[in-house]
Parts: sequence; structure tokens; C-alpha cells
Amino acid sequence: MPNFEGSGRSVRISIWIGKVAMYLGLFLGAGGAFALSWITRGDPSGRIPVVLLVAFGIAGCGLSVGSQGLDVLGVPMFRLLEADTWHAAMNTSFGPTIIVAVIVLALALGSVLSIALQARLLSLAALVGVGIALAQSGHAASAEPRWLMRSMVFTHGAGIAYWTGALMPLGLVLARRRPDAANSLLRFSRTIPYLVAAILVSGIVLASVQLEQLGALVTTAYGRVLLLKMSLLTALFGLAILNRWKLTVPPATSQLVRSIAAETLLVVLVFAVAAFWRFTPPPRTLSMAAAEIATVHVHTATAMADVTVSPGHAGPVSASIALSAGLVEPKQVEFVATLADAGIEPMRRRARRCEDRWCVDGLVLPVPGTWVVRVEVLISEFELEKLEGSIEIKP
Repeated sequence: MPNFEGSGRSVRISIWIGKVAMYLGLFLGAGGAFALSWITRGDPSGRIPVVLLVAFGIAGCGLSVGSQGLDVLGVPMFRLLEADTWHAAMNTSFGPTIIVAVIVLALALGSVLSIALQARLLSLAALVGVGIALAQSGHAASAEPRWLMRSMVFTHGAGIAYWTGALMPLGLVLARRRPDAANSLLRFSRTIPYLVAAILVSGIVLASVQLEQLGALVTTAYGRVLLLKMSLLTALFGLAILNRWKLTVPPATSQLVRSIAAETLLVVLVFAVAAFWRFTPPPRTLSMAAAEIATVHVHTATAMADVTVSPGHAGPVSASIALSAGLVEPKQVEFVATLADAGIEPMRRRARRCEDRWCVDGLVLPVPGTWVVRVEVLISEFELEKLEGSIEIKP
């Protein structure tokens, strides 16, 4: 699992909580709204839980934006509500995802508060929107060929929303023995095999592209998170098969309700695990990072350094600083990056010693452009060298 220790621990925890809340809103909230209109056909049993999940998702979107901005700027939690923080977040590739996600949740809420055809149309738009929102950003959506990968993300997201969103409304109509419960269950059980097949195929394609090789499952943090997710999904699919072939014909109501409750719990755990991917770049991007770097040589009359940013494109990066050999061992080295044209104020990170150079981790350069970078070398209490130059960060 990713490590939450360090000075940015609270920000990273906030990012994770926001991501999980957003997943619950999109999948169980928007997916639940679709189930209310199309599967349980307007039965009121699941309305209040779905509304609460949608509201939870909207709050998660807000927390996600603020936390993303804190991470981009490298500032502490108390700046969560500042306009600059939100502006920085919306300038990243995550911005379009949040915009679409909020629209999706608004459509879902509107469908729950509507009736008949209007409710169906709004909930259908919300379900489609879940896939669109997830396809706007993320490592998987940015992989090549993009048309294929974004199609797979869309299919995966919309399929999960259909399946998981139906669990709570179905469980409630069965538990309360509503008149149309058996028909609702039949409608769901007839369609779910095709949805599960689409989820599996799209998931395999996405994982194959991101992993590149099977060994990455155990040698990378991304792979280990995937293994944990796959373990939970295996249990989830097992319950789904049990529900489909053993408990629905004829309906074993009490057992089925308990099984659906267990499925819902497993789904929440899957979302919690998947949210860790925010902190674990896939092997594909790690190998790309090794091949794509941006460098700049900076110097003054008395000192010089070579700065390397990897990968050399917008997003999470790391930097290394190789100081001139003749320079006295500094007390401290700091890395400062600024892109004034995009309204991004100086982001400051303290470098750590790593072998023959200084390394900077946990840095996000959210947008492409010509960034001004500065290396501040504290040689003594009274002597500070500032070496400044420009570096080109690609999209």
C-alpha cells in the first residue's frame, strides 16, 4: 500500500477520502438512481439512500478538488478553502473529471426527484455520464491508443455503476417484500451477465496496458493494489454467481438480501482499494518516465547545477539536482518551480540527499509550459546561492 507518512500525510489522506466519497456518489448514487428508474421501476424503497449517496458524492467532489489543489501547490491543509488552491486543481487534467462528475450527480438527483419518462431519461444520462467522467483523466485514460483506452474506461465505469448501483435498491425492495420485487430481480438478473462480461473484458484490457508485464503485479505498488482489488473482486463475482444461479430461481429472499448486503460491503472495499491508485503510478508510466526527461543547466558566477525533471510532461514528477563538484557541501537545498503565465505561484520543495545528488519527490507540475525553476543552496548561515533557469514541460 502507498505510504501516508511525511509532511503531506494529511493532504494524502484527504485525497483518498475524497476519491472514495466521489466513487460512492458516482457508482452507488448515480448507478442507484438508474436502478430506481429502470430496475425497481420507481419503487420508493431506495430513494433516501440514493439521495444521501449522491450528496455524499458531491461533498467528495469538493474535497477532491481542494485536496488536489493542496497537493499541486504543496501547501498544508489549512489552505483547503482558498481560491488559489481550487484554481490550481481545476487547471489540472482532473478538472474536467470533476465538472462532469458534478453534472452527473445533479442529473442523478434530478431523476430521483422526477417521475416516469423524465426520471428515466435523467438517470440514463447520469449512468452514461459516469463513464464519461472517468474517461476524462487518469493514467488509464491517457494511455495510447487513447480512443481504445478511453472506450474501455467508459465501459468499465458505466458497467460498474449499473451493477453496483442496483444492489441497494434491489436489496431494499426484497427485504421489504414489495409487490414488484420478483420482477425487479428478474430484470436485473437477465442483464447482469452481459454487464459483468463487459466489465471483465474492459478491466483486463486496462490492466494489461498499465502493467506491461505480469511480473509487475508483485514488483510494483500499482500491481500489489491490483492484486488486492482482484482478490476482493473474486469474492464479489462468487457472490454474484451464487445470487444468479442459486438464490434467484426460485427467490430465496432472506438469503438473497444477506448476500446482496455482503456484495455491497465488498463493493465499498473495492472502491477504497482502487482509490489508492492515485498514489501508485502504473508500470507503464514508470517506464515512460525513464525515457522522457527534461533537463536544464543553471549557474551563477560561483556555482552551477544540472536539474533533471522526470517525466518531462505535466503531472506528478520527481526532480534531481547535481551540484558542481567543487561546491562546499550545503546545509540545505530547495527546489522552486513557477509558471506565472498560468497563475501558479512558486511551489517550494526541500530536496533530500541521495547518493551524489539531491532529490525532490512529491512534486506535481499540473500544466505544460515553460517553467521557471530555481535551486536555492544554503552553504552557510550567511551564504545562499540561487541558481535559476527555464525548463520546458510537455503536455
